[in-house]
Amino acid sequence: MREMTMERFVVKNGEILEKERSIPITGKEQVIVAGGGMAGVAAAIAAARNGAKTMLIERYGFLGGVATAGLMYMAYTPFNTISGIAKEIFSLLLERGGTIDDVLLPFDPEQFKHIALDKVIEAGANPLFHTWVVDTITLGDKVKGVVIENKSGRSALLADVIIDGTGDGDVAAKAGAPFIKGREYDGRMRPMTLLFRIGGINVEKLLQYVKGNPSDFTPDPHKHVFLPEKDFYRLVGFFSLVEEAKKRGELDPDIHYVRIECLSKKTSLGMINTTRVYGVDGTNARDITRGELQARKQMMQLIDVFKKYLPGFENSFLVDSASMLGVRETRHVIGDYILTEEDIAAKRKFERVVARSVTRITPGGDVHSPDATEGSVYDKRHRGFIDELHWVNVPYDCLLPKGMEHLLIAGRPISADHSADAWTRVQTCCMGTGQAAGASAALSVREGISPRKLDVLKLQKLLSSQGVNLQE
Repeated sequence: MREMTMERFVVKNGEILEKERSIPITGKEQVIVAGGGMAGVAAAIAAARNGAKTMLIERYGFLGGVATAGLMYMAYTPFNTISGIAKEIFSLLLERGGTIDDVLLPFDPEQFKHIALDKVIEAGANPLFHTWVVDTITLGDKVKGVVIENKSGRSALLADVIIDGTGDGDVAAKAGAPFIKGREYDGRMRPMTLLFRIGGINVEKLLQYVKGNPSDFTPDPHKHVFLPEKDFYRLVGFFSLVEEAKKRGELDPDIHYVRIECLSKKTSLGMINTTRVYGVDGTNARDITRGELQARKQMMQLIDVFKKYLPGFENSFLVDSASMLGVRETRHVIGDYILTEEDIAAKRKFERVVARSVTRITPGGDVHSPDATEGSVYDKRHRGFIDELHWVNVPYDCLLPKGMEHLLIAGRPISADHSADAWTRVQTCCMGTGQAAGASAALSVREGISPRKLDVLKLQKLLSSQGVNLQE
């Protein structure tokens, strides 16, 4: 291809060469938090509360990430096990009737949006919505700021400390931090899910069917949950219904069971956590698009199957679907320490612990396996296993990307292997690592140092004084 010059670009040898241009610096913060999901919310609140001038950058016009935009409005954690900012937010939800105090924490996603934003503003952090972080400003191993893109164009923001709460480790990757994606030996990642809500369900009729077919559901009472006094039901199984539908060619072969979450008689509404898309990379736009297409096709198949064959769904209808795919796994940023499932199984204590979380997973066997077996006859966890609550302790070193200064990781991409990620990716753990990162950033700014040089004992004392439980 011959060279062709345009006003700002040169087309040469099949590539576009962009002419040099300046990027205006539109702000200087002490702490920038990239991503307003569960981790980012907690990080921004903690950083601002502890005196740092903080900006929270989010691609949507509200906070919560997968919990709100992704409609994953249930934390798989008992209320009495959470602490810190997570407990503050869920306590407010409880006061306002937006959650229940029980073995699980379903919550109202709209109330969560408002409470999270109120907490961020109240702490003194400044949100910047409808904005993407598209690059980082680095000098050697030091991250000095980010390049953002939004309706106002492209600009640069400088900061003393950057917190990556993007969920995918986007900022860390752009800065040059080392990472792996997915499972260590083959790179495969957990499946993606598009969540959706169905209304018009005759819940009583559905429950009678479920009670009459106990062998078709998981025996685990913490997965298959009946709380009539709190109008909360969670149904996990429908194994034979799914197999019969697949034999008729009515369902995608990668679907092996049905999960109906947050089912309510009062609203006749249930959230469906059943679509499963395997073999896709959540950091690749074409893969994400393919995942969206496949998941939406599965969603329509499920709706048709429910209406045809499932008692109580005869007059049901689609209420809404999530604005984003639920991505369970992408990058694991390699930090100064890599948390493993062996650490969790051994209940290993760390002197430098900065976050603790609990979820109902027993070590051994994969959760949301990349091998497309979830819910199948090969999946003992759903077909015959009863999981127990298990704590995870996260050391500070999992938040420090190896070889990088002035950068912290919070939430799903912290330094953990594929198996340990089953615990660390859950919402309450993400909030815990977010709060730790935010408090660390504020202390580091105060002392004029990189977070890696911070005295962890000071951070632990600060977190404990602000309601975080770091003890057994």
